[in-house]
Amino acid sequence: MSSKIKIAVILDQVISVGGGFQQAMNNVNTLLDMSSEKYQFIFFSVVKQDNNLVKPLLINPNFLEKISLFLRRFFLDKKLYKFLKLIRYFQKYNYFEKALIENNIDLVYFLSSNVLANDLEELNYIITVWDLAHLEHPEFPEVRFNREFEKRNNALKKVLPKATSIIVDSEMGRENVSNFFNIKKEKIHILNFSPASHLDGNTKKRSKAESDTIKKYNFNRPYIFYPAQFWSHKNHIYILEGLKILEKKYRINFSAIFTGTDKGNLGFVKEKTKSLKLAKRIVFPGFVSDSELRQYYIHSFALVMPTFFGPTNLPPLEAFKLGVPVLYPDLPGLRDQVGGAAILLDLSDPESLAKNLKLLYEDKNFKRNLIESGKKRLVEINHLNRQETLLLIFDNFALKLKTWKSP
Repeated sequence: MSSKIKIAVILDQVISVGGGFQQAMNNVNTLLDMSSEKYQFIFFSVVKQDNNLVKPLLINPNFLEKISLFLRRFFLDKKLYKFLKLIRYFQKYNYFEKALIENNIDLVYFLSSNVLANDLEELNYIITVWDLAHLEHPEFPEVRFNREFEKRNNALKKVLPKATSIIVDSEMGRENVSNFFNIKKEKIHILNFSPASHLDGNTKKRSKAESDTIKKYNFNRPYIFYPAQFWSHKNHIYILEGLKILEKKYRINFSAIFTGTDKGNLGFVKEKTKSLKLAKRIVFPGFVSDSELRQYYIHSFALVMPTFFGPTNLPPLEAFKLGVPVLYPDLPGLRDQVGGAAILLDLSDPESLAKNLKLLYEDKNFKRNLIESGKKRLVEINHLNRQETLLLIFDNFALKLKTWKSP
């Protein structure tokens, strides 16, 4: 019997990252469900974290290995190939590629955009690009400060041309990668986002954590939900301004639950909450467990996600799955993701949020129809076969691999 082609799957995200981690785990699930006599998946992690799905091999470099990798990168960037050859004389492979080669890996699959892909001097790889927000919205601090723009762009310029295949989240993502980095579209494959598996089921039993939160903050009014890290591009301010308009103009009081970790903008959001006199109605539980997250969804009046970044995001799909209405930006790519199954918001006008919350609040039939549209939209997305896409990528590589390696 011929040996299988060994594919290394690189886990490089911690759970506190949020959507990026969940999408990586969705793709791990897809691989675990694949039955193939041709391919074997070996999971590696470059971060220390327990994983409930797989037990990855940890690649954990020591200090000298990190220094060696730094020197290889430095001489490569400066195109000082003679010095690079000298380093290779003493150490043929850097610590990362060495760990993979020792496990007889044929192909490397990065579940995110990782600069380590550029350190693979012999092994081929697949790279994932979930967004190019730094190019579409360079104004935000998180993609501008500390030369973050240059770090992201330079990394992508290096890793994308060498990739065997590139995975994106949508047709718009494919267009962006092709246009910004001059990559042939045939090399770019779409894997749509899908809701996390821990959201399965439909029980409305309240968790103790949620009950304690409601009791502590006296949540006797409907609340909107927004699970997002506190980056400026997540646009929590829009929700606060919309809720204030809803209160003053329409005499309707809503609360809000904002879960997520602070990425530098939480203090500003809290200051705005106080200045608008909304502090008693806005809850900041921080990072929450999967079970808590699910409960916050189920009991919410609606998901409101006024983010500037796309083209796709996980929360709308999670809300569709749990029967929660979705209010989402009327922006290119984002509107395509929800496909008419969400209320589209004008991010330049917070009254757009207030008016639509009022409509949802007063028209129960409209709300029910919106929920049903969300469920249908999720079915449409789930019909796209993720396994077929991955097998196509692997098969394309296998066809070429046999020209220099026997099975």
